[in-house]
Amino acid sequence: GRALVWDQGLEFSFELSARNPAQAPDPVENYWKVEHVVEETGQLVAGQLALSWPVYSQITNITIGVVGLEQRAAVVTDLVVSLRPAAWGTVLELIMLEPTGFDFEGCKPDAPLERDPRTAGERLVMVGGNFEAYTI
Repeated sequence: GRALVWDQGLEFSFELSARNPAQAPDPVENYWKVEHVVEETGQLVAGQLALSWPVYSQITNITIGVVGLEQRAAVVTDLVVSLRPAAWGTVLELIMLEPTGFDFEGCKPDAPLERDPRTAGERLVMVGGNFEAYTI
């Protein structure tokens, strides 16, 4: 096939798809490296590093269950949250999208977790955790 040619100094852009890593890279390694090389010789013509975006690890095996005695509408009840973090963390944010109407403002998590003041309505922010990364 015929090679594409761009005029020197002419800016161009393109899109591509890539899979993020399963865990956040070390901050020193979290960058994109772009190199312009001569295909035939491999000679480096130009290059630059660009800081990447933050990569957030995935949570797996998450379950939420209602275990309190009161399991009807408009009452305070107990929930059990179970999850498997992919990376270490100290804060857990939970947003209950459905069913609507959850209110976590009076939530009292088990120690050592504490409800953070950023908690409001269906958004629960808990701090003080030691969520160890799951390893096989």
